[in-house]
Amino acid sequence: MSTVARFDINAMVVRQLGEQLISDEVTALVELVKNAYDADASFALVEVNTEGTYTEDALHFPVALNGEVEVPKGATSEERRRLKGAVPPGYILVRDDGTGMDRDDIEEGWLTISLSKKRAMKRKGAVSPKRKRTPLGDKGLGRLSTQRLGDRLEMFTVKEQYDEATDDWTYSDKEYHVAVNWDEFHDEVRLGEVPVYLAERPREPSRKGTRLIVTGLRDPSVWMGSAQEALVGRLTQIISPFQAERPFRVFLSINGTRFDFERLTRTIRDVALSTHEFVYDGDHLHIEGRIKLTVLKGNNDRMREEYRQLVGNDLGVRFFEFLRDGGKAIPHIEYIDGPEWFISYRISLDARTLGLETRDGSIVDPGPFMGEIDQFGYEDIELGEARDVFGRIADYKKYLRSQSGVRVYRDGFGIRPYGFGNNDWLGIREEVTSGRSFYGLRPKNIIGYVAVTSKDNPLLEEKTDREGFTETPASSNFMLLMGRVRSQINGVFTTLRRSYNEYKKEHQVELRGILSTEALFEELRDTSAQSKALDSATGQLEIAEVATSLGETLEQVQSLPSSGGDPELRALLERTVEQLGAAQDVVRKAAFIRERAGRLDQAADYLETQLDVLRGQLDDFSELAGLGITAEALSHELENLIDRLSIETRQLIDSLKRRKIVVAEVTAYTEYVQSAVSTLRKQLSHLSPSLRYVREQRDTINTAPFFEEAARFYESRKRFRQRDMRFRLVPPFEDFSFEMNRGKFTQVVDNLVLNSEYWLAEAADQGLVGDPSVSVRSRKPYIDIYDNGLGIDPAVEPMLFQPFVTTKPRGLGRGLGLFITQQLLDSEGCSVYLLPELNQHGRKHIFQIDLTGALHGKD
Repeated sequence: MSTVARFDINAMVVRQLGEQLISDEVTALVELVKNAYDADASFALVEVNTEGTYTEDALHFPVALNGEVEVPKGATSEERRRLKGAVPPGYILVRDDGTGMDRDDIEEGWLTISLSKKRAMKRKGAVSPKRKRTPLGDKGLGRLSTQRLGDRLEMFTVKEQYDEATDDWTYSDKEYHVAVNWDEFHDEVRLGEVPVYLAERPREPSRKGTRLIVTGLRDPSVWMGSAQEALVGRLTQIISPFQAERPFRVFLSINGTRFDFERLTRTIRDVALSTHEFVYDGDHLHIEGRIKLTVLKGNNDRMREEYRQLVGNDLGVRFFEFLRDGGKAIPHIEYIDGPEWFISYRISLDARTLGLETRDGSIVDPGPFMGEIDQFGYEDIELGEARDVFGRIADYKKYLRSQSGVRVYRDGFGIRPYGFGNNDWLGIREEVTSGRSFYGLRPKNIIGYVAVTSKDNPLLEEKTDREGFTETPASSNFMLLMGRVRSQINGVFTTLRRSYNEYKKEHQVELRGILSTEALFEELRDTSAQSKALDSATGQLEIAEVATSLGETLEQVQSLPSSGGDPELRALLERTVEQLGAAQDVVRKAAFIRERAGRLDQAADYLETQLDVLRGQLDDFSELAGLGITAEALSHELENLIDRLSIETRQLIDSLKRRKIVVAEVTAYTEYVQSAVSTLRKQLSHLSPSLRYVREQRDTINTAPFFEEAARFYESRKRFRQRDMRFRLVPPFEDFSFEMNRGKFTQVVDNLVLNSEYWLAEAADQGLVGDPSVSVRSRKPYIDIYDNGLGIDPAVEPMLFQPFVTTKPRGLGRGLGLFITQQLLDSEGCSVYLLPELNQHGRKHIFQIDLTGALHGKD
């Protein structure tokens, strides 16, 4: 005989679920606020009162000073249960103006553990009925979070629903009251046996939304003193304090003190040294920023004095002109006339040029998002109006340390672990080096946010444990885009600070009277010449003879009867003799200094020679760096060939095995190939980046045969073959000759062609180019190299030939190729330019090499 058996559950499991899923009071409060958001509320008010009594509604479970209420004789079992559920004063209220619930919603949804209509809504892509929101919750466990806060939960709720007849939202005429005693969820009772109070009453006109009241607070101390300060800080991290980004507002008061998150954030942002806003719209990544002049001030007395002399007195007007016209311009830079800000900038990057992951020829779009990163300082802080919030500098610094980081908020709620604790998901810490040349963002000096939404960013899926996004192409592209935000901001700071350093060098005379190198050498030589002239002049002085003659005169004067007794005349002559003796000592010492000063012209000649040597070494460095890039490209190509050789050999071995063919010579050969492949891999892994450079003789290079050979080489490359790229010589192709080291010129062409190859591959993968090709034009003395891709991003045009400027993803480009190309050509008296001619995408795209300085047979 068989019977039907069913699972049952102990009521204690509900307590265990609440304790395990909700780690602390902050998380519990956030879960309740999220429920208010999902209920289409426009606000959530959180009120904590550790000593008072809630009086707005008649609670089911009474409140008493000692938590005990006398039970009258003859009370029913239900009455006895309710009165024994009395708790001491203290409560937490969470109020919202959302759509509320009716009896069916309460019984079929709210009272059913882990049943959530939101989960089904997310699967279908549905949104809430009133404010069209994608729900945040989906586990159906949010109400269990109240266990972390207190032992009793009471809810008053009014249903609001859409009336098709009136095309309006109307409130139900009933209000429902639910009360739960969490103490009754223990291991001696089944879950279905735990009583829950549910009653209805007529709705008063002013009542709407939902009110949750938690009494019997588990730990009132967590809401007071230093613990309160930490709690407010953590709430600020989890619930977005950035008003522009918040879909609804959250208000918090603790024991009558209101905490205005928005004012706190708005106030501290006014103290920022720089602010950088960014928006990704699916096609472009836009970055706009403002920077205060005080970022240049420095942290010691000498640097502050330099700042005052060079930029402080004129509010940076002269430095801005130097920055704008100095060839290292920050994109779309503008001067802000006023004492508050110094400059603004704008950068716009085409998404197609950022190396984003693609699927089926299209970029995997993570969806539009926006955000802001603000930079702060810890020294020389002027709080201004912020002093109303931060009474002391120490309070400001403490808040800054607690809130530092860039956080990701979805619909106003923080996503862990991004920006929490020491999580450096943006990789800012990695870019901060121990050297003094790093000028960018630092982890402890920034506060920022990134705002995403469930509606616009559905592909950014959170892990089941809510600890970050799952690893998908969309999340990878989101991370890449944010990495680009970081690098672009750091690039602006690097350009700004390096330009400031150059500006200081140009104004050394103004600062400390130090001359330029050319003027210094001229000064040394002039001093030497003046010293020799002085030596000639002083050599003609006969101070000793004059002193002897004057002494004899003194004796004669003293022997005269008429004046020998005059004490004043005698004293005058004696002092004159003493001064002449002192002058003779000075001349002797000056002769020693003159001798050394006379050799300053020799020192100037030596130093000038050494400077020329250093400049030559800098040229050698450029060539060394170029060789390093060549070695890297060669090693990469060898890896591809080795991989292919290994695969082909393995396929041959497998084929022979399947056919049961055994040939001793073939077996020996395949084993030799495999051994050689292994050896090559080992050698490549140890390839040293520092190759010895040996300067070769200058070669006579003819453009036609050189580029014909180059065409055969490039078209044989794997990336060219995979995407059917072509290397074209555009007729009429003029054949002319010039003199240059062949390896050096090969490196110049390599750097330009490899850049084109990379971006053409990206464009081809996105379906933006149908016939990818690299073209070369020759017209004495110019060589033009260009491709039919998207062209140069306008955002990097002003800094194109500067070191470390690139739009390639991190790890795929260092921004050195064009810089080295320029340096190599400059060492030969040649140059490279980006021509103003625009392609079909409205962008510059032609690099012109001017070989005038290397023409064969030139005078």
